[in-house]
Amino acid sequence: MLGWALALAAPCAWPTLAPTGPAGGGQVEVRFRLDRPVITLHEPVVLEFSVRNDLAQPVTLDLGPGFVGRFRLGLVGPDGQTVQVGTSPPGDAGGGLYTLGRVTVQPGQEYRQRIVLNQWLEFRSVGMYSLAAELPRGIDLAGGVSLPPQKVRLRLEVRLRDAAALRRLCDELAARVESAQGVADASEPALELSYVDDPVAVPYLARVLAAPGLVEGVAIDGLERVGNQAAVEALIPALESKRDGVGILAREALGRLTRRTSDPALRKRIQEALARAGRGD
Repeated sequence: MLGWALALAAPCAWPTLAPTGPAGGGQVEVRFRLDRPVITLHEPVVLEFSVRNDLAQPVTLDLGPGFVGRFRLGLVGPDGQTVQVGTSPPGDAGGGLYTLGRVTVQPGQEYRQRIVLNQWLEFRSVGMYSLAAELPRGIDLAGGVSLPPQKVRLRLEVRLRDAAALRRLCDELAARVESAQGVADASEPALELSYVDDPVAVPYLARVLAAPGLVEGVAIDGLERVGNQAAVEALIPALESKRDGVGILAREALGRLTRRTSDPALRKRIQEALARAGRGD
């Protein structure tokens, strides 16, 4: 008889598969946990999702577009307001840009994925949050059997902004990007870094932007989110980049910032840089 267990731990990047040891325990273990259940304001919030297969046959996961499209999230903030969202890949308007989502977990293997929740939810206030995470369907066993919906509720504490803690986190994430052996290794830390929505992240995002051929677009997104003078100065040199698409992405980000900023001096600086890049000066 097939068995399964839902494991809770207390307090869209690239997924991984890893061995877990001898199979045959007759169990599929599904786990949701927060990477850091206590964070400082402006840190990214990362949900770790894993499926461990100790059955004697493979398990099939269908997590939806971008490996995230089938999750559902609910959040109750410190003010008592409730938000419920689905996790369609950010930027996908249903046009089929994201198609990957099926994974086979062989006996004795574990599937692991880190999901940056800031892509869909905001954590802008200090206090306690209650997070509900659900995978309504998408885990199929042998013989046409599927696991029931998997749902957990976790608690997150957001403390006052700690600039030193943010710098340590940014430095660690940027170093992981710089030492990565390819896009798959770089994408996870780069995405997390891009959601450190704080001015201290700017020099670290600039480091990632300078790492050729990896995740420049993610760094540009992060700099646009910060959107201050330092972020603009980090984006302007990218207008001249000869790397595939980097100059175009930088131009688009700066264009959006001109419409978003209320600082006339910053708007003028961006417009002058865009005009100069357009002339090829």
